[in-house]
Amino acid sequence: MPLEIVGLVRRSSPHTIKASHVGNARGLYASISRGSDLTILFNGDLEFTSGEFNGSSISVATRDPLVLLKEMAIVGGRGKFRMAKGFIFNTLSFLNLTTGDAILEWNVIIFHQ
Repeated sequence: MPLEIVGLVRRSSPHTIKASHVGNARGLYASISRGSDLTILFNGDLEFTSGEFNGSSISVATRDPLVLLKEMAIVGGRGKFRMAKGFIFNTLSFLNLTTGDAILEWNVIIFHQ
């Protein structure tokens, strides 16, 4: 069953679905750039802390080119998202390279058991 999540995510900060706090996002970015190809590797976990999916999470691991619109892979999950597959369309709304702050919109499609 697909589940669409639209939210704002910042490193280790809450993410929302339709303005309701439903969980936390945690992750690790590593630079894998070569030359002028600005690219990072992202490994992250989106954990739900309330509602129907409380205690469940989705796992993301993907090459993340620094472009305005990108597609990221969902590679698994826990709880109700065990064996999850899917993708995230990630749109960059704001980026401050000095502070490292960013505002992202994630449109998430998940297929799970």
